[in-house]
Amino acid sequence: MLPRKFRRATRRDLLFAVLPALLFIIAAFALAYHFVKPAPPKKIVMASGKREGGYAYFAKRYREILAKDGVTLDLRESNGAVQNVELLTAENSEVDVAFVQGGTAFAANAPHLVSLGSVYYEPLWVYYRGPVIGDVGSFQGKKIAIGPFESGTRALALQLLSVNGSVLPPTALLSLSGKDAADALQAGTIDAAFFVSPAESPMIEKLAADPKLKLLSFERADAYSAASLT
Repeated sequence: MLPRKFRRATRRDLLFAVLPALLFIIAAFALAYHFVKPAPPKKIVMASGKREGGYAYFAKRYREILAKDGVTLDLRESNGAVQNVELLTAENSEVDVAFVQGGTAFAANAPHLVSLGSVYYEPLWVYYRGPVIGDVGSFQGKKIAIGPFESGTRALALQLLSVNGSVLPPTALLSLSGKDAADALQAGTIDAAFFVSPAESPMIEKLAADPKLKLLSFERADAYSAASLT
């Protein structure tokens, strides 16, 4: 049996030996908790725009891809890019990620948003009925579908129509978008419609195949680009 003095010294030495290692382990866990990123979530909520639009088309593609890795993509329908920015910046919003049209969000109105990168080019399509015209200035006094409130399509259409003097009455600006605007245009109840959508969109393909409709050529496209309207 060891003497009491020796046993006391052994416990003290053991404490001095273990305590630094214990403190090191605690510090390592604290650093890991602070700096190491958590595992990716298994569920992501995405604002995807109108059901029949280009955002919804690509959102469904992402949902299929993420599902293969066990990640659930919950899609939330919205009116478009402007509302998507509002959903991302809202304090109690459940939306984690969203498609946003270029030029919709800036550091001034969305300082905390981070871009994950560009997904695809999102061209502006303007289909119309009647004789061939060169630009939106000829739409003065016409019935035009420019997209719903809180949509990027509407914001861009209003800029283009404003600089061409075609935004005030008797021009009628309608809040139709997507399928509703396309149907009204094909039925002849409106004269023109603005669409911001990828070329792969079935709706754009349908309009392009309609012989009664024409696609605006935008003769002043370079001027609009120089003025940062796009």
